[in-house]
Amino acid sequence: MADHQKTFNLTLKTSEKIELVSNLSTMLTAGIPILEAVNSILEDTKGTQKKFLETMRDDLNQGRHVYESFAKFPRCFDKVTVNLIRAAEEAGNLEVTLKDLRDHIQSDAEFTDKIIFALIYPALIISLFFVLLLVMLIFVIPKITQVFTRLKVPLPLPTKILMFMSDLLLKKTFLLLAILVGIGLIFYIL
Repeated sequence: MADHQKTFNLTLKTSEKIELVSNLSTMLTAGIPILEAVNSILEDTKGTQKKFLETMRDDLNQGRHVYESFAKFPRCFDKVTVNLIRAAEEAGNLEVTLKDLRDHIQSDAEFTDKIIFALIYPALIISLFFVLLLVMLIFVIPKITQVFTRLKVPLPLPTKILMFMSDLLLKKTFLLLAILVGIGLIFYIL
């Protein structure tokens, strides 16, 4: 029972999923029975992939279906994937579906990589903006505040806001950190 619970928490990297599905598809296409294919792949694997294949081998030895093994790893394979494998297994074209699944996982990984790469530049620009804002609030605004305080002239609202933010950052750092941590916790919880 404890072993069964452990399998639910295991995850496979995308590259491991692609390799596993690809190897199974290739061996099934070559006419190798599923149990022999699993045993053959099992000899050269380690880590999480090995635990997955051991579970699959044990399930197959007990007369269970391939999709049942995949269903034991919901963090690796979603319900749609499990149902596709189930339908393919029942239709007798598991090797074709596994090849299509490999292509799908690969295209998803490429799409995710493109999105991450596209978000790097905006994240860099936003980070640079906040660093510059922080430098201004710590070093520039306090000097300007001294000049305006001596002149005793009415200031526009944006200037007053910048002076307040600088004062808050320099004199009430712990309060500001507590507020930022609180906001971060709220976003994390949501």
